[in-house]
Amino acid sequence: MNNIKKRLILFVSMCVISALALTVHASDITVRTVILHSIVGDNATLSNGGPRTFTPRQGQRLNGGSILSTHIDTFIELNIDNNSYMEMDQQSRIALTSLGRRLTISVQSGNAFMRIADQNEGYSIESRVGSIGLVAQSAMYTIGRDTTDIIAITMLSGYGEVLIGDFQLPLNAGHMIRVYDDILDDTANNALEEGLVIVSDLALEYMNLFTLQAIQSNSEYLLEEGIVTYEMLEALPELIYLREEEQQALQEKALRELERLENTLTEITPWTPPIIITTPEPEVTPTPFFPRTPVVISPSGLSVSNSSPSRLGFENRH
Repeated sequence: MNNIKKRLILFVSMCVISALALTVHASDITVRTVILHSIVGDNATLSNGGPRTFTPRQGQRLNGGSILSTHIDTFIELNIDNNSYMEMDQQSRIALTSLGRRLTISVQSGNAFMRIADQNEGYSIESRVGSIGLVAQSAMYTIGRDTTDIIAITMLSGYGEVLIGDFQLPLNAGHMIRVYDDILDDTANNALEEGLVIVSDLALEYMNLFTLQAIQSNSEYLLEEGIVTYEMLEALPELIYLREEEQQALQEKALRELERLENTLTEITPWTPPIIITTPEPEVTPTPFFPRTPVVISPSGLSVSNSSPSRLGFENRH
């Protein structure tokens, strides 16, 4: 029953992932090495693309084909190329694929917080969220869904360039871009006019819990750089509390679903094979066969019967 319960927890957790992140098509990042730096919580799974899953461990190096998932109350930080970091929110999933000697990280669902170290000129990480791309250098940003359930990139430091089809748009620190799912590459150039792409200053009311916590964790730096104001930081605790309440409600709903599934399994009467009673057939003793006419073997080796000679075609000769 424990194995069934664990599987149900993972199943319900994946359902919550879908409820929180829906179809974030995500972030593609080409790198050389990805190492699991730290794990907070004990509800994460790692697979190599097959049906079997394993428990990831700190310090483990991820290879092409790896799929890493966090579930309820579990967070993971990845070390990328020994100088940049990706933090996975709970209920998130990434997949790694080989691209020659490099790896592509695809954030398939959930939220991620990127910290790209200051590198030599030309080093950048390209991200893709849905139909939009982002090339960033020495940046700190989050990707995921906002409170209205549309794709959002929040640039907290550094500089990036948003790519939507042939359309390019600079994204500086202190700004965020929100993109509706129904945007198409062939209409990207008109996306701003049609309201499918919204670029604005940081707006806390649209930020999910993960992004708000990222701002809170880096509040001193962001305040010093003028990215956030004192008023914004003062509003953070109440907003974080509200988002936590919303998330708790989702988790409680998931747990109720888990309990319902467990009760359903308990109520199912186990199948018992029918008992088949067989009655042995009465033993039949075969009747011995005796020929009607006894056969006598004559000394000459001829078989002669007591029947009339004319019947057998022989005559008795003396």
